[in-house]
Amino acid sequence: MAFSSLHQLVPQFSTLSTELKMHELLQAVWAQLEKDIHALGLVISPVDGIELPIMHQHLVIFLRELTPSSLPEFLYRVDLPETSEVLDPSTEDFFENLAWQILRREALKVYFRLHYAG
Repeated sequence: MAFSSLHQLVPQFSTLSTELKMHELLQAVWAQLEKDIHALGLVISPVDGIELPIMHQHLVIFLRELTPSSLPEFLYRVDLPETSEVLDPSTEDFFENLAWQILRREALKVYFRLHYAG
């Protein structure tokens, strides 16, 4: 499960009527993620590029560095649906898949905010 665009991650973005460019939408997704992280008193270092695969890799590193007690709190804050295909923590690609789920959820938050704002 690898995504190269916001439209692949959240198909609803293709129907969104907005003046924002894709780069700005990706920045909004990253800002939403940072907001949720900072709300828990945690910090994620700035991302070097606003491209979905780079954001994903950066988030994977962040997730791997979280303490075991911080991960459930973070997932609660992100509001990852319990029905999402959240994955078996014993698998090798757990953090990679979890990062895609988190980015999808954060992108949906941005989508809903923009969709219902106008």
